[in-house]
Amino acid sequence: MYKLLIVDDEKIAREGLMQKVNWIDYGIEPTKMAEDAEDALDIVNSDKPDLVIADVNMPGMDGLELAKLIMESSPNTRIIVLSGHNDYKFVAKALRNKVFDYLLKPVETGVLVGALQKAIKDIESEIRRLKNLEALQKKLEESIPVIREKCIYYLLAGYMDLKQINEFYTQVSLDLDGPKFISVALTVIAQKNSEMKSFQLDMIGIKEMMQKIIKVNAKGEMADFSAGTIGVVLNYDKDKDKKEIYNQVYLLCNLIYSKILSIYQRDVKIGIGSIYSDSSGIAASFSEALEATGNYPVSDEAKILFFTDISINSSRKEHILYPINEENMIIQALNKGEVKDAKESSERFFNKIMDINGLVYPVFKSYGLRLVYTIFRKISEWDIPTDILEAYHDPVEIRVRKSNSAKEIIKVVNGFVSYVAMSIIEKRKRENCTVIEKAIRFMENNSNMSIHDVADHVYLTHSYFSVLFKKTIGKTALEYLTSIRMGKARQLLMEGSAKIYEVGEKVGYTDTRYFIKIYKKHFGVTPGKEGK
Repeated sequence: MYKLLIVDDEKIAREGLMQKVNWIDYGIEPTKMAEDAEDALDIVNSDKPDLVIADVNMPGMDGLELAKLIMESSPNTRIIVLSGHNDYKFVAKALRNKVFDYLLKPVETGVLVGALQKAIKDIESEIRRLKNLEALQKKLEESIPVIREKCIYYLLAGYMDLKQINEFYTQVSLDLDGPKFISVALTVIAQKNSEMKSFQLDMIGIKEMMQKIIKVNAKGEMADFSAGTIGVVLNYDKDKDKKEIYNQVYLLCNLIYSKILSIYQRDVKIGIGSIYSDSSGIAASFSEALEATGNYPVSDEAKILFFTDISINSSRKEHILYPINEENMIIQALNKGEVKDAKESSERFFNKIMDINGLVYPVFKSYGLRLVYTIFRKISEWDIPTDILEAYHDPVEIRVRKSNSAKEIIKVVNGFVSYVAMSIIEKRKRENCTVIEKAIRFMENNSNMSIHDVADHVYLTHSYFSVLFKKTIGKTALEYLTSIRMGKARQLLMEGSAKIYEVGEKVGYTDTRYFIKIYKKHFGVTPGKEGK
């Protein structure tokens, strides 16, 4: 039952309202009455009624001021005011004070009941909304660990940077303040396929153990990256020098390695990437860490390797230049959906690397992965779902890492670039079709609207909408709309219930002579001869 408070300074009016309606029939319990605003506020504060019917004209505080105070203390209460003033300034004040309905006296029983039913429906709608919100909030809280893992994966893979994650996933707070970052890749080796179940259970235990160790000994985040590989990103204060950071990361990794060895007796490879001075280098550092895990010398007993220790030594790295201009050209071509230009730019990208470094395999692998991660990140920025990549065989980064030569890497990445360009074109074609379908539905249901109205409905400029419509449908938007209008006009005329000028107005023509002209041009007869 919904609680109702009736407020009126005249006793006869209060009692008249009480008897005017059989409240129980509408699920309403008129529990209280008040003779002035002061009494009403006391009742509102103590009883929190769902509905209030208040007279506007009362001594002291009037019904509109009362409504304002009620909404401040009990915003979920629906207030209906009764007034003898059919004056805009009273209505405007009622709206400002968040009155649910404004009824003129004398009010008929049916009108009052109708207003109350609307108020109850609004209350029920709000209750449903709050329940749904509560359920969604619960689901969100339950899914935060999954979202968190997803965010860290995107960060390590280069799909999104830290700024984007903080903007789009506000419910997740990552322990990554920086400003110095370094990534670690840990790969646990499965001995044979027959032990896969125990391997998976061990990976769960290893991950939980790593989380505890990192929480106690460092600042960072971690996530499953692929089967058997866990990615970690650590961050350090600006006053820490590189030597100190590398030393701390090594000690941390050594602790994790020894724990895995003693508890799980598992073979482990740990790669440590380079230190970067801002979060944009997290993916690059992780790519280097993965590179390090794949470059263990056969005779080397050590299981922790820094990227700086592998075949590209520090003096060699000084001469390696990443072809950023060529990368930018690839990104521009992809954004425009130009397959040929994207592929040619990708070929120039690798030619540039070859000109500087020759066919040095680790360089091609590292830079090929960096380009792939940049493309992933741009796809996210362009609001293109990454599921367009799901159909591309195995994940491209895995194919690059499994490649045995620089030439094979070039082939994989060039193919990937072409695939992404074609996928973007196809997706945008589908999006355009969806927009036009939405526009056509709007035309069919609102034939009296103009082309400008239709363009506004699908959030496009008139000129762009017109070009897109003609390109997609093969005729202009005006021709299509006219065809719909004429079809509806003929249907109305055949029914014989409306006059010619009324039919014209219903389908968007205020000028009857122009409507007749268009109708005759379309059907070959005037509207007056239809249905005869």
